[in-house]
Amino acid sequence: TSAALDEACAQSLLVYEREVATLDDSASSAALRIEAGRLSERLSDVERARAHYDAALLADPRATAALRGLRRIARASGDLVEAVRQLDSEMAIAGALERRPLGHYRIDLLMASGDQDMARVAVGEMLDTAPSDVRALLAYLELAFLDGRADEFGNALEQLAHAVSDNELRAAAQSARGALAAHHNDTAAAM
Repeated sequence: TSAALDEACAQSLLVYEREVATLDDSASSAALRIEAGRLSERLSDVERARAHYDAALLADPRATAALRGLRRIARASGDLVEAVRQLDSEMAIAGALERRPLGHYRIDLLMASGDQDMARVAVGEMLDTAPSDVRALLAYLELAFLDGRADEFGNALEQLAHAVSDNELRAAAQSARGALAAHHNDTAAAM
């Protein structure tokens, strides 16, 4: 079944590539290029997919599906720096409802790539616009822990305790704050 599906994809890809050469309309060209890129990805022809996505972006610089395709290719190849670059391009043209989830994903990619300084900046930007964003606060907490910044770690725990609505999670954050204060011999804060 997989071989038959691959053969159908290959046949469709040839049709798309033949048709895209005959188009003058940039929107139609971009749409066909994006679909050709998806089919190329399905067939594991990464370079061909990249070429189609790049051509789609030349035809329509706001083609988010092409940017996502390039980001998928970069992430799959382990090039997280390129994936972040593609994500930045996507965020520049994204709508208001998409920016926040893309911002969370950007933080995850930056942390995965080991670029903790840029991740810290991205978390700060996210918290400036939404101080009670739990995902950003968890990233802030993780970065403070990884960097060994006890003062920021305590601050992140405090902000997280105020941001969450779940009583057990709030109690766990407060308990961790108490343990951190006790570790630093601050009995009053620990109590």
